[in-house]
Amino acid sequence: MGQFILRRVGVMLLTALCLTFIVFVLTNLFPNLEKLAKTQGNFRMSDEAVISWLTNTVSGWACCQDL
Repeated sequence: MGQFILRRVGVMLLTALCLTFIVFVLTNLFPNLEKLAKTQGNFRMSDEAVISWLTNTVSGWACCQDL
């Protein structure tokens, strides 16, 4: 009985970890980051202003923008 509960808790923790990672990746896709930049700045920002905002604000984005 104890092994069954431990196995279920392990599967639950693994599922929670995987779902957390998936949600993190999906929310950090470029269209969402661009929408965030335009919301935080203004909706009439140029593409260069969006890239500048993302580079200055979102940590680690500058190294991944070529993907």
